[in-house]
Amino acid sequence: MWVGIFLGGVLITFLMMYRVRGAMIIGIILVAVSSWPRGSDGDDNWNFFKQVATWHNISPVGPQNINWTGYNTGKAWLALITFLYIDLLDTTGTLYAMATQARLVDERTGDFEGSATAYMADAISISAGSLLGCSPCTAFIESASGIAEGGRTGITALVIAFWFFMSLFFAPIFSSLPPWATGSVLVIVGSMMMHSVTEINWGYLGDSLPAFLTIIGIPFMYNIAYGLITGIISYVILNVGPWLILKATRGRVVPAGWYTDREPWGVAPSRFIMSDLETKSMNGFQKFAVKSSIFPPWLKKLIMGRKQFWKLTDEEVEDYLEGRRETERRIAQREARRFADREERRHALPPLDEEVPALMEHSEKPSTPY
Repeated sequence: MWVGIFLGGVLITFLMMYRVRGAMIIGIILVAVSSWPRGSDGDDNWNFFKQVATWHNISPVGPQNINWTGYNTGKAWLALITFLYIDLLDTTGTLYAMATQARLVDERTGDFEGSATAYMADAISISAGSLLGCSPCTAFIESASGIAEGGRTGITALVIAFWFFMSLFFAPIFSSLPPWATGSVLVIVGSMMMHSVTEINWGYLGDSLPAFLTIIGIPFMYNIAYGLITGIISYVILNVGPWLILKATRGRVVPAGWYTDREPWGVAPSRFIMSDLETKSMNGFQKFAVKSSIFPPWLKKLIMGRKQFWKLTDEEVEDYLEGRRETERRIAQREARRFADREERRHALPPLDEEVPALMEHSEKPSTPY
């Protein structure tokens, strides 16, 4: 463990501070190599590693080994629906966390380019993996390490897919990697993902508490879907409840910060525009429109009979590019505002050469008895 913390975590952090490409891979390899000749549980892995390459029997793999007799009961379909919404929430949390880290989310629509294709690829992969009897083939949060190394266009994913295929024949080498070799990498990637927490509206409890419950629920429950369910339920209760009270009392009972600190939300079939009063609660941000729709674009195109309903039209591409430009402008405004705040706080502090003599003079004065 200490090898993973110091040789892995500290070394990788230093390499990333100096912008060294492949810092995570370097740390994983060094920790793995230094951990192989150890008198611990790694001895079995080391003996297995000596085989270098092997081939496993794949006869148990395949749908022909699945017992289909239990699918004529209601419990089987209940389990299927349960797995459906768990995988949907799990995939949603992973994809949007990765897209947010890569700055690919359009803030006007809350969507990212190719989201429909990503969801369909995930659904097909996890269904095929289940039929083949292998581990779940879905989007994992470990993809953040590729984004942290600069992956944006999908070439990183293709390279990783190639090496995953090669790992089928060199499984002993990769199985010999100890868990503490990759644990430090996940901690570092998690710290980088916490940058998105600064975008949470901490000024209103109805927005901050559901976000906080989601953040702590995912690691404590060891499931992204359960954390999202906790956050969604708490958000609905803390926002719909005051809204119902507001309507029932005709605006007489209003929670503190409802009109000034709460982030505006709305669901509309076409376009939702914030009111002037709600715009003032955005801490100086300019008024903008949020496009939302009850049905996703790919479903609309499928209903209209378009064969390639998953592909973006020219209008959607142009709209997405416009949204990316608007999002980049907003991100630049927020970063400029944070930089200005840091500079203001830095200039407000007295210089060090003036502060130290004043503290020394104060410490030399005799204390006054009470």
